[in-house]
Amino acid sequence: SSRLPPGPFSLPIFGALFSLEEPLHHHFAKISKKYGPIVFLKMGMAPFVVVNDNQMAAQVLKAHDLEFGSRPEDGFFRIVSHGGNDLVLAPIGDKWKAMRRICSTHLFSNSMVKASAGFRESEMKHAVKAIFQQSGTTIKLQEVLSNL
Repeated sequence: SSRLPPGPFSLPIFGALFSLEEPLHHHFAKISKKYGPIVFLKMGMAPFVVVNDNQMAAQVLKAHDLEFGSRPEDGFFRIVSHGGNDLVLAPIGDKWKAMRRICSTHLFSNSMVKASAGFRESEMKHAVKAIFQQSGTTIKLQEVLSNL
């Protein structure tokens, strides 16, 4: 544990969950001012390393992509990743590589991107129209975009 970066106090079982503030990226920027650009904290029982510097993050993810690119395999992540079947939240392994290959080959191919261009354009027009209709008021962009 002496090789871990510095970080805020963590309670047994709960970790630093009670000290988190929303939005998280603001909270991480704040604690980085106190502990430095690399911070260690626990969220519940799961250990997290937060790299709050663009160049350092790029270097860490490039040199140690397999170590840091994966997600914890605890109950919470199993639930939100539908048992590890979600490409974004699945732990890196053979299953993740297979899902990535399928997405690269079929979903993100040039022909699929071109075929879905009209749909994406329609969704953007809908979003812009919804935002324009609310001009002069406070807009909750997250709500507008989640209702597309």
